[in-house]
Amino acid sequence: TITDIDGAAEVYTVQLASINNELEAGGTYVMSGRIKYVSSTDAASATLNFVSGISGINLYGQSVNNEEWTVFEFDTLTTDTAVTAAPGFHLSDSNLENGDVYYVDNIRIEKIGESDTDEPAEITAIADARTYQDSSLVISGIASTPNYGFNNGQWFLQDETGGINVIFFGEGDIEVEPGDEHILYGTISSYEGQVQIDVDSAEVVSTGNDVLVYEIGLDEFLNVESDYQGQYVALTDTATYLSEISDWPVEDFDGWSGSGTNVYFQVAEDTITYRIDRDEAFFDGTAEPADGEQFLLSGILSRFNEEAQFYGGFFEDDILTPAPAPTPLPVPEPPYAVGDTLNYNGSLTLSDVGATAPVAWTISLAEGSSAEVVGDAADEDGKALAVTVAWSGTTNWYENEAVNEPINVVEGETYEASVWLKADEEGRSGRFYAGMPASGSYERARGFSTPVSELTTEWQRVAFTFTATEAQATNGMRVGVETNAEVNDGGVIYIDDIVLQKVEGTSNEVGDQPLSFKLDQNYPNPFNPTTNISYAIPEATQVTLEVFNMLGQKVKTLVNERQVAGSKMVSFDASSLASGVYIYRLQAGSFVKSQRMTLIK
Repeated sequence: TITDIDGAAEVYTVQLASINNELEAGGTYVMSGRIKYVSSTDAASATLNFVSGISGINLYGQSVNNEEWTVFEFDTLTTDTAVTAAPGFHLSDSNLENGDVYYVDNIRIEKIGESDTDEPAEITAIADARTYQDSSLVISGIASTPNYGFNNGQWFLQDETGGINVIFFGEGDIEVEPGDEHILYGTISSYEGQVQIDVDSAEVVSTGNDVLVYEIGLDEFLNVESDYQGQYVALTDTATYLSEISDWPVEDFDGWSGSGTNVYFQVAEDTITYRIDRDEAFFDGTAEPADGEQFLLSGILSRFNEEAQFYGGFFEDDILTPAPAPTPLPVPEPPYAVGDTLNYNGSLTLSDVGATAPVAWTISLAEGSSAEVVGDAADEDGKALAVTVAWSGTTNWYENEAVNEPINVVEGETYEASVWLKADEEGRSGRFYAGMPASGSYERARGFSTPVSELTTEWQRVAFTFTATEAQATNGMRVGVETNAEVNDGGVIYIDDIVLQKVEGTSNEVGDQPLSFKLDQNYPNPFNPTTNISYAIPEATQVTLEVFNMLGQKVKTLVNERQVAGSKMVSFDASSLASGVYIYRLQAGSFVKSQRMTLIK
């Protein structure tokens, strides 16, 4: 950033250059650099010099446009003798203004020719190399396909940052196997939108390496500017084969360079192209799938102009028939009689000791936490779930939880939820709840301020009753134990014999008349974009629940009516609001209380 233009006596006092670099005799080099100019006065362009530090090799009076990156590169330099180079940018004192900013990136000297040294060339990450069109550089990576070219060598290469198409002109017979590690010297170019490296020389460093496969969704696949372009990917969505518009390679092909055939699949509302290579592909000369047959697709994420497409079919698993859907759990279905148990495997009878993913359980763990079925139980089956808690450092109890689901309930019926709990030492605690899954916004039968149960080293039973609502009957229920609390850090909570059972009666703890006014912390918090706010009023009164920003401006009225006594819950949708901290305030009669909540988008 230019801050003292009056101090710039001449152009050489305002310069950006690399340290001196010794170039060996007999070496061939390319020097390049990138610069962006941001004018403080909205000038259209500026003038500068790109210099090498070597007499006679300079680019003087070069123009750069405001707010645009410009790449400068010297012609290839071959040194007869050892020489010192210092490439860099000199800024012209004729157009400098205080506040002007120059961004300089990747001033580099690349050795591209043979010499008498064994020092390795500087390797550019593939993700960076893709951005340097028409630049000569060196990349390294793992071949993700065989050589599928004819007159020219062609394959794909990827490292941990990105992938790229490789073309080695005139080297159609070069041996390339997936898993080969290559160092390539060449120039970055593109063909029909596909970024590639035109190779001058190639070196095999190792063989038999793993080829990473990245799982992506449909939106990422369709993005022609995706960071996964050129890499081996697996589409998470199921694809349906479209035979009428496809040209499946039913006969072996012995053709020329570039030959391939397009087949098409329906994924959601989009039709995607899978270009199967001819000659090298596994599917060359195979029977065509039936129209409407479903597959899981993987291959190279490539592009043809503005269309993203798969390229490959080199391996049998690239177009894979999905495994059959798992057999649904035998979860009880209504109608229920009094005394019937509605949940499945709540006592862990059907799980083996040592299992970390017991059937019909969903376990969420913070980093460092673990869970497994152990041989210490409250009931006769001798099995319980032990959760070793590493406290996440937040007040969100649900970051360590074990949930038994799914459970079907009937609107208007009354149920008792119960569990047996203990801990490795006195002073631990847990929260037992019954609530809906994500489709019901995780709303809970007793509200989000779930009571905390103090635990001992002896098994104790925790239970409550509730009457199922229409929403609970529609979305289903789950019963769980939350353990993410500081008092549990480093400890073990034991969970056994979760039961949701139909009982007689019509009482509902949510509907019981509260003894006092109360405003709970919203849940979840932080949230995006919806959260739930629970409160209680012990008598009928006028109730107002409003949301304010940190400037004290009201942004939403959630409740403004007279309400009867009871526990209440309101959902707040902040889709139209910006990220930040907001205040929600409850006024019920003479009772006034406020809480903070955080919206993170």
